[in-house]
Amino acid sequence: MTVETFTDTAPDELNVSLPASGDSRTEGDNHLRNIKNVIKTTFANVSGPVTSSEAELNYVDISALGTWQAGKALTAAATTGAISCANLAMTNINIDSGDITGVSYAGGTVTGSLTWNAAQNLNSQALTNVNIDSGNIASAVVLADGIAATTQSAGDNSTALATTAYVDALTTVTKSIATNGYIKLGSIYIQWLTMTPTTQSTTASWPIAFPTACLGAVASFKDVALAGTNTHCGVTWSATQYTVTRGADNTSAICVIAIGH
Repeated sequence: MTVETFTDTAPDELNVSLPASGDSRTEGDNHLRNIKNVIKTTFANVSGPVTSSEAELNYVDISALGTWQAGKALTAAATTGAISCANLAMTNINIDSGDITGVSYAGGTVTGSLTWNAAQNLNSQALTNVNIDSGNIASAVVLADGIAATTQSAGDNSTALATTAYVDALTTVTKSIATNGYIKLGSIYIQWLTMTPTTQSTTASWPIAFPTACLGAVASFKDVALAGTNTHCGVTWSATQYTVTRGADNTSAICVIAIGH
């Protein structure tokens, strides 16, 4: 018998040597049916004419499920529909020009080099759990309102972006205007006080404790017309307290001013 016997009804089971020139014409209908079966089985979901050229069909070349093959292009032009790629691993992607609009990218990993060579726009896209570990963004980037970011500590001196919370913390002014008072400018504290020591060495608390440290303080007598020779005064400090010392010949009020953070 000169008619193929099929297992999967696939194109590779067709024998181009059949029918032979001397085969019976009565087997011709069997050959035609086999060809039809192969075509309909292979293109089972094609319900209309296929108008793509061989060049266009050759753009689609997937060597392994879920992997784009290097050297092949996947182009979508003037389309109003959605292109869905599930479990697609793409490496060394080169986007030369054009706009990417309405893109939703949730999780996943882009490995290798991702190059933007001309003007591209990402309009109305949702980017979720995306990390940019290295590389440059060479032009202005506009972020949508409400995007959250990590707020750095008050003493941060890196090149990290400053959030509104960080700026607010540095520029907020808190004050207590009184004889013994303070003003807080961001993380900087300036304090002042007037006290009359009852002994030659008196320790008391600052109007408000310095969160980290007092960087320096000075003391002077409020009354400049001092009598006697032993009329000096001075101050030592910690983050929470100060100690004023004075000479034995003067008991007038002493003014102290301090700065810290």
